[in-house]
Amino acid sequence: MTNSKPKGDTPKRGILLRVQNGDVIGFDETGIRLNLADSVIADIERRLPKNTLGSASYIDPRVLGDIHAWDVKEDNGWYLFQADLPGAQGIGPFRRPVAAQNDSDPHIIAQPSGALYGILALGGTRRGTTCDTPVRFPYHVLSTADDMGAAGPAGTLDVAENAAVEHLPEQTRDTLIADEIVARRKEAYRALPVIYVRGETDSASSISRLSTGPAMRNFRQSVANFCAAARALGVAPKVLAVSLDFTLEAVEDDADSWHRGMYNLMQTISDLFADYGLRQPLFVAQFEAGTQTVSDLPVLRAQWDLAWNKGGHDFIYSAPSYMFALDDFGRPTGTARQQMAQMDACAIEARNTDL
Repeated sequence: MTNSKPKGDTPKRGILLRVQNGDVIGFDETGIRLNLADSVIADIERRLPKNTLGSASYIDPRVLGDIHAWDVKEDNGWYLFQADLPGAQGIGPFRRPVAAQNDSDPHIIAQPSGALYGILALGGTRRGTTCDTPVRFPYHVLSTADDMGAAGPAGTLDVAENAAVEHLPEQTRDTLIADEIVARRKEAYRALPVIYVRGETDSASSISRLSTGPAMRNFRQSVANFCAAARALGVAPKVLAVSLDFTLEAVEDDADSWHRGMYNLMQTISDLFADYGLRQPLFVAQFEAGTQTVSDLPVLRAQWDLAWNKGGHDFIYSAPSYMFALDDFGRPTGTARQQMAQMDACAIEARNTDL
């Protein structure tokens, strides 16, 4: 006769090992159950990968609208994600504010690579020429989100404080330069920068009026807005170049006053940059040769003095203007503006080895 217990008496849970500070090994319907020490749990946590699928909360890509995006995360007021969007940049990392800024729709921008780079400009009316040529890299070339684009208000309005950035409504000489820089780096399989572009102009007729007028006042605010935008993105601000374009407009100047005025203007901008902790600017200009009706002026000749005597500033002429075609109004044609941008981009890249 065997000594056995009925099946109904078999325990379904219990303790197999117990020590002074608690149960160590037990069992239930599913099998053996272990209670591990806190030190063991901490050791396991250290060994596991940090970015496992279960450790991140899922965000539905539809929060970004009807675009092809994935791997959406939220960080410090931004959606960070991967996407395949229009433009020559291809698939890459992007970001978009979670909430609208300045009562405008939030714009998707490319994820900055190391810094927010800047290309700024100051000059006369010819510099404010715009065109509707599409931007090849619309998420990498941006300007202040004030609906005025990279051309600014042309001295007709005061630029307001604004840390937000947006896509370009139109192209300028300076956005063409930025677009060309990104395109050259894309072709070389290098990191693609995000470049803030802004040009400030007015109808001044002398270099002294430009230096104290609405264009310069707006230029100061644009520098502040550029730095604020970099802070909002959590990156450093780095200005690649400041384009100076004020030669044919200086009808009230003689050679000496224009030459001294350019020195003073560059010093004013250098002091402004120092106030914001920006490095000494690279100044870039075209060597102006005139138009169909203007072939010789004292101001044009004064450019030779500035070319060799820069007064301690980092100043370069990227190309002579006679290389480029002009329209009937003495302004560069669309093709010429693109060619100018290519020359300026080469000069800027050559002087910015940390781009």
